[in-house]
Amino acid sequence: MIDDFCAVAEVTAKARYQLDNDGTPWELLTPRARNRLGYRAKRWLNTTATERMTVELLKESDPVGEIISWLQTIQQLADAG
Repeated sequence: MIDDFCAVAEVTAKARYQLDNDGTPWELLTPRARNRLGYRAKRWLNTTATERMTVELLKESDPVGEIISWLQTIQQLADAG
């Protein structure tokens, strides 16, 4: 489950691994292997997943508008630079 306090890359990596693994449980992978899969998940999250984000999905996951305010601040700083 994804919530405000979980390590999204790790949860994503574990879920993707469980779909395609060779039968080895996630917990038995070496820390290096889990980290490598986590980095791949981060890359996927930062490209493919973000490309699919819509304003509606953003509002659903951020009902108080915190992320939108961050993005607006970033835009203002970029415009001022």
